[in-house]
Amino acid sequence: MTVLKLFAAIAAAVIMLTACGRTTPMAEVSDTPYYRASTRSNERRSTRVTTPTPGNTEPMPPVNYVPNSDRLPEKQSQLPPAPSVSQGSPHPIPADVSTLPAYQQSNNSKPRELARFSTEYDAKDTARANNMSRASSAINQTIVAPGETFSYNQTVGPTTKERGYQESMIYIDGEKSMGYGGGVCQVSTTLHNAVANAGLEVLERHDHSLPVTYAKSGQEAATSYGGIDFKFKNNKPFPVVIHSHVAGGTVSATVSAV
Repeated sequence: MTVLKLFAAIAAAVIMLTACGRTTPMAEVSDTPYYRASTRSNERRSTRVTTPTPGNTEPMPPVNYVPNSDRLPEKQSQLPPAPSVSQGSPHPIPADVSTLPAYQQSNNSKPRELARFSTEYDAKDTARANNMSRASSAINQTIVAPGETFSYNQTVGPTTKERGYQESMIYIDGEKSMGYGGGVCQVSTTLHNAVANAGLEVLERHDHSLPVTYAKSGQEAATSYGGIDFKFKNNKPFPVVIHSHVAGGTVSATVSAV
């Protein structure tokens, strides 16, 4: 009986030793509920994308962000601010010069020439040269305003001895004669051709009663104070100025815009 109890005790001890030496495998860490929950949380944090608010499709820039700073000079922020433009500027933008009157299209103060004409005379005829010089001086630098009418007789005045004119060849009713002021018609004829070439409106013009050497019929402008006259109207939208000169056997007339 004692032997049986001893054998039973030994068998029980062996069984206990066998049970204690047996290793039970632990569950994998990744399979634990805590690890799985922590991993999913980290994944959500690392892959989260901020949903843009309506009307703002671009992420907000950092606080210290400078627009186009990669293309601006290093010291861009040190430049002075651009001057502001206010209404009522004292320097308005000029109009296109092509829309301005012809006389204002020049970039300087000199009158712009519209037309020029010249005729020749015998410089040896001093009396005729004297008369033409006086008449030329009378009309030189005369300004004719828009719409104004120019009268040669009114501008030159009487060609009398008292006014310094001398006797020279004149034409009267188809005949040659000597008279004070002979030659002043060449000045008026020269002016007429310049006026016509400038496109001004000729109101009165007459041929001589005999042919002249310095102009063709239709180009002449015979005058006689108190009688026939040469007149033109400035039909331009700007004033014109007359320049007339007699020197060295040439009578010249120029019409310019001013």
